[in-house]
Amino acid sequence: MRRRTKRLAIAASLGAVLVVAGGSSFLPPGSTVHVALHPGWWPTPAVAWAPSTMTTGVPVPPGARKSVAAFPLPIDPLPSAAHVMVGEAEYRVPMASGIGAWYDRAFARRDWASSGSAQSGNASGIASQMESFTPSLQATGLTVNVSWAPDGAGSSLVQYWITDVLLPPRPASTHLPSNIVKVVLHPIDNVSARSLSRTETNPAWIRRLVRLVNALPTSAGGVSHGCPPTGGVRLTLYPQNGPPIALTASCDTVAVKGTLLADSHFAVGKMVEAQFPASTFGG
Repeated sequence: MRRRTKRLAIAASLGAVLVVAGGSSFLPPGSTVHVALHPGWWPTPAVAWAPSTMTTGVPVPPGARKSVAAFPLPIDPLPSAAHVMVGEAEYRVPMASGIGAWYDRAFARRDWASSGSAQSGNASGIASQMESFTPSLQATGLTVNVSWAPDGAGSSLVQYWITDVLLPPRPASTHLPSNIVKVVLHPIDNVSARSLSRTETNPAWIRRLVRLVNALPTSAGGVSHGCPPTGGVRLTLYPQNGPPIALTASCDTVAVKGTLLADSHFAVGKMVEAQFPASTFGG
């Protein structure tokens, strides 16, 4: 059984102002509490770009009050990444049912979406539920896991378990220049790759590719997003001036100049694979 860290300090303020976490805005003003985040379970390497502490905000139901009781059946997922910030808080809310639906609405109003759920129980009849929420419109490693368990007296104990995967700044050298004039595409893991290679010179298509690649953040590593069963594509980009640039789009990552970039929606891979017959990638 995994050893738990010491309880983290919580700065709570209902009706709090906008808070910032991981460099991006998290929640607008409203029924919000602030939760402190600190480095995770294992020694986190000290690097200049990673903060030693952060705060983030989470919605709480009306009438919630801070609790010192430990959550009975914690479900505390921890991302597999080198730099993870972790925060925890418990609140008692005056609700015995409908808690999941309340949080679905509260996070949806903030453009967050449910990303998973789980249940837990024991022989004593204690049961808890957990739902995870992540930003819908932001490229971030921030996840809020909300667990709740009725106390049998008309209220429920709610645990917030927050993780934020911190990504190193993307090296400036990995940004593609705007003067690309030609892109040669090669399918990976295909015996006919040489004959199926394509050369793309359409300026609009190239500009879109460059925008997509330049918008990607660095990859956290150790994270899978349900990759499609394709081998990916190797690209060679030719600037108007300067040496060619090699790039590989495979699964949910794009590799450029030795740096892995996160492409969780497969945007680059789908754009490139669309230039080939579907059968090229097992379709």
